[in-house]
Amino acid sequence: MKSLCGIVLAVALIAHGSLNTLEAQGLTGQVSGTVTDSGGGVLPGATVVIKNVGTNQTRETVTDADGAFLFPDLLAGKYDVTVTVAGFKTYEQKGIDLASTERVGLRAIALEVGGVAETVTVQAESVQVQTGRIFVIILTLFAYAVALRAPETIFELAIQYAFSGYAALSPLIIAALFWRGSTKWGALASALWVAFAVVAVAVFQAIVPAPAPGPATVCATIGGVEVLTRTPGGTAIFGFMPVVPMVIISALLMFVVSLVTRKPQAATIEKYFARA
Repeated sequence: MKSLCGIVLAVALIAHGSLNTLEAQGLTGQVSGTVTDSGGGVLPGATVVIKNVGTNQTRETVTDADGAFLFPDLLAGKYDVTVTVAGFKTYEQKGIDLASTERVGLRAIALEVGGVAETVTVQAESVQVQTGRIFVIILTLFAYAVALRAPETIFELAIQYAFSGYAALSPLIIAALFWRGSTKWGALASALWVAFAVVAVAVFQAIVPAPAPGPATVCATIGGVEVLTRTPGGTAIFGFMPVVPMVIISALLMFVVSLVTRKPQAATIEKYFARA
């Protein structure tokens, strides 16, 4: 029994010593940030708690006069941050990855007016990045599968799918860079439409074989007007390449959906757009 206690004590001392060694060598990171209200005004005195997800250890601090907080000497790992202050909803940010010696500066945390019992939870940017990577991988695999089955040359495939897809996303990119009124829902609507349109064109061309050089195969008409045709080189909609209606509808979705959905918080807008 004494031997077991001695071993436990020795392990605890070694662990404590290792932790001190890491801190002494500077092999620790830090997480910092600023807490504001929805109007961008700083919030001093807000309680900020950080938790190491792996060890469940927590540390607590309060924001200073500038609404800023700092957690130094953190070991590498995954962390959750919680912010509370009277008169505002509780804010939680989960999945913050921290490497040794890394200095992570969080985006401005804009609190919403409400009760502390109400909670707003967001995922860390690393989670969003991983989601984006998975989406790109899936899209690449789909494009590869289409390329294997399609009889067209790689140049023709690039024009029909790659060019059309990127061109149709241009309204989203322009709005995100230059329009303060753009919203994530408008961007989502635009992106989903482009994905649907590209897949629809691919499926249509896989089902309807390309005609021999000459007259196109008319597949749909409205009042005698050719709406959808299968041409030897691809597809035509109202006589135009699919990219034309794709861009127009993408722009309309971005604009209309952004108008009717909730706008980003003022602090977020000011972060990415210069003051007028």
